[in-house]
Amino acid sequence: MTRLVLILSLFVIGGALAAPKLLEEKTEPTPVSSVGAPEARPAAPAQEPESRVRSASDRDGHAAWKAEEPKEKAPKVARTVDVEIAIETDPAVFVPAGDEFVVDESDESEPKGSGSAPAQSPSAGSSGSVARDTGPIRAAFYYPWFPQAWTQDGVYPFSKYKPSLGYYESSDPGVIRAHIGAMQYGNVDAGISSWWGPSDYTDENFATILAASGGTGFHWAIYYELEGTANPGVAQIQADLAYVQARYASDPSYLKIDSRFVVFVFAGSDDGCEMADRWREAAPINAYVVLEGFAGYKKCESQPDSWHVYDPFAGASNLAPQSYSISPGYSKLGDPSEVARDLARWRENAAGMALSGARLQLVVSFNEWGEGSAVESSDTWATSSGYGAYLDVLHELP
Repeated sequence: MTRLVLILSLFVIGGALAAPKLLEEKTEPTPVSSVGAPEARPAAPAQEPESRVRSASDRDGHAAWKAEEPKEKAPKVARTVDVEIAIETDPAVFVPAGDEFVVDESDESEPKGSGSAPAQSPSAGSSGSVARDTGPIRAAFYYPWFPQAWTQDGVYPFSKYKPSLGYYESSDPGVIRAHIGAMQYGNVDAGISSWWGPSDYTDENFATILAASGGTGFHWAIYYELEGTANPGVAQIQADLAYVQARYASDPSYLKIDSRFVVFVFAGSDDGCEMADRWREAAPINAYVVLEGFAGYKKCESQPDSWHVYDPFAGASNLAPQSYSISPGYSKLGDPSEVARDLARWRENAAGMALSGARLQLVVSFNEWGEGSAVESSDTWATSSGYGAYLDVLHELP
C-alpha cells in the first residue's frame, strides 16, 4: 500500500501545544428524531487549515471544568514548541473523524512494556482478578462525576443530549449496574474511570463502582487525570499509585494485565518525554501503565507498558498493536468545534478497531455527556434493544 508522508506543523496557542487537523469533508450537525440513529447529511466544504488548529481548551476540555473546582493543584507549565511530524513514523497526532492513520509497518520501535433504559442484569462471569492475560481487551472511558458534571458554567443540564437513564448520579449502585450491563451488551470488557486523587468524589464513587461490579465479570481501571492539569512529581505519583494499589488493586473487579494492576494516564497538551521519565521512575513494577501519546512519543528513552490516544475529535486513532481508539463525535455547549455523529462512520471505525489486533481497543467515551462523545443510550439514538444505536454496533462486533 502506497503511503503518503504528511508533514504537520505543531503550533503553540496560548502557551499550549496544538496539532493542526488534516483537511477533510466536515459534516454539518445532524438533526435527529426522538427515536433512532442520526441520518447522514451532505458534507460541507472543507475549512482552511489555519481555522482548524486545535486549542488547549479543545485538547483538555473534558477535564477543564473539573480542574477549576476548589482544590490545590500545581499549575501546568507551558512549553514553547515548534515541531514537524511525519505521520508515517509518528502517529500521535490528531486525526479528523472518519479518517485514520496506520502505523508504518517498517517502523520497528516498540514500547519496552508490552425515562429510563432497561437495566438488564449483567451477564454472569468470572470474578477473577485478571481480566485477560492474552488477546484484546475492549474498554470504554467512563465518567463517575455526576451529578456534579450536569452543571457546568452555570448551565444545567450541561449536555446537548439526554441519557435514556435521565440525569443520574454516579454513586447510585443501580445506575452502575445498568451501565455495566450496557457495556457488556456492547462487548466491552472494562471501564476506565476518571480519577482525580484520594478523597475526591471520583475516588469515593470508584469504590462504589467496584463494590457494584462483584460477580459480573466486568473490570475497571482508573484514568489518572491529574497529569492533564499539573505535572505531579515522582513522590506524588508514587503516593497515588500506592493508594490505588492498597485500596483497589486486590479487588477481583480491578483490571489487570499480565497480573499487574492497570493505570491509564491522561496527558496535558504540553506533556512530552519528561512525563514518561517521571512515570517510569515512579511506577511500581506491578503497575501496568498506559500513557497518552504525544508528538514524538516513540523517541522517548522512557517507555511505559503501552500508549493510547484520547481524542473525541478523531473517528479512529490507530496505535496498533498497542491500542486503537474510536469516538462517535464531539458536540459541546458553547464550543463552535463540532464533529457530527455519523452512524455509518462509527460502524466502519468499530469494524476497523475489531480487525486491528490491538491489545487495547478503546471507546471514547461511554458517558462523557458534556463533550457529547457518549455511546451510552440517549433519547436521541434510542433503539428497541434498550441500549442505543452505538452500543448496538459494538454488540455486533466479534
